[in-house]
Amino acid sequence: MNRPLTLARAWIKFTWYFLYSIRIRRPWAFPPHTWILLYLRGFLPNKLDMYKFRENNWRLYINDRQILLTAYLNREYGIVIDDKYLSTLVLQPIARIPETYAFIKDRRIYPLKTGADPSLASLVREKGKTILKPTDKNCGQGISVLEFREGSFFRNNEPINPGDLETLPSEQGTYILSEYVQQSEFASRLYPETVNTVRIITMIDPESGDPFITGAVQKAGSSRSYPVDNLSAGGMSGLIDLQTGRLGKVKMKPFNWLDVHPDTGLRLEGLVIPNWEELKSEILRLAGLLSAIPYIAWDIALVEDGICVIETNSWTELCMLQLDKPLCSDPAIRKFFRHHGINRY
Repeated sequence: MNRPLTLARAWIKFTWYFLYSIRIRRPWAFPPHTWILLYLRGFLPNKLDMYKFRENNWRLYINDRQILLTAYLNREYGIVIDDKYLSTLVLQPIARIPETYAFIKDRRIYPLKTGADPSLASLVREKGKTILKPTDKNCGQGISVLEFREGSFFRNNEPINPGDLETLPSEQGTYILSEYVQQSEFASRLYPETVNTVRIITMIDPESGDPFITGAVQKAGSSRSYPVDNLSAGGMSGLIDLQTGRLGKVKMKPFNWLDVHPDTGLRLEGLVIPNWEELKSEILRLAGLLSAIPYIAWDIALVEDGICVIETNSWTELCMLQLDKPLCSDPAIRKFFRHHGINRY
C-alpha cells in the first residue's frame, strides 16, 4: 500500500463529503471555528449530534476520514473478500454460502453447472428465485431479485419480459447469479421481503494473531430499501450487545430512532439474536482461517439450522458502533488501529 497516496485519497474524499455537508446544512448552521475544528479533526458535522464528545476524548473515536482509510487496510488481500465472485471461491471450502449458479462478464453468462443453458431466463426458470449482484459493488448497489413464478418472470416483484432479463447486466461489468437464501423465522419476522443480515466485524490481533469481534449490528429491510436491507438504501440497523446478543436502539437514515418497524409493526429493541454464542464462535473460526486478512465485515443470514455467509467486505460504516462510546476506548481495538496506522492516539 502506497501510504501517502492512500492518505491523499482519504483526504480528498473526506473533503468532498465535508463540503457537501456544508452545502446541505448551510454555512451558518455552526460558527466558523466549529466547521474548522470538525474538518481538522476529521469529523463530518452530523457527528456533533451522534457522538458524546463532551464525555469522551475525541481522539478515541475513529473519525470519518479514518473510516475511509480502513478501506485500504487489507492491502493486496482486500480484493479477495471484496470481489463477490472471488470471495465465493475462497469461502466455499470453509463456510456455508449461497450457491452460485453463474458468473456473468460483459453480458456473457458462464453457468457453473456443466450442460446448463447459458441464459438468465433458463437459469431463473430452473431455480425459481435468485439474486443477481455486481461483483464489485457494496451497500446493496445493483442487486436484483429475479423470480419465475406462475409462468412469469419478475424483477424485484415487477413483471419483466424474458428477453429483458438478458440486458440487466451492464455491457461492461461482472455479476454473479446466486441462490436466494431462505432465512429463519426470526429473521423473516424483522421484514419478510428482504434477507435481513447480521453484520459482524472481526479483527486479527497484531501480536497474538487471534481473531476477535469488534462489533455487530442487526440489519432489516423495509419497503423503502427493497430488495436489500442496507441502511443506505432505506433499511434500518441496530447495535447488538456482544455479550448477550440483545438488540439495542434501531435507526433509519437520516438518524431517526425507531421503536417499531414501520412496515411490520414489530418492536425491534430488546430482541435477542438466536444462538448468539454459536454464531460468534463460527465467525471467529472463519476469521481465524482467513487470518492473513486482518479486517473483515461479514454479512450473515440466519437460517433455521445455522448461518449462511452472504458476503464479506473490507470496508464498513463504523458510526453505529460508536454511539455509546468511542471504539478506541477498547484497548484491543485501539491497539489494532494504531498498529495499522489508522488511529495513532
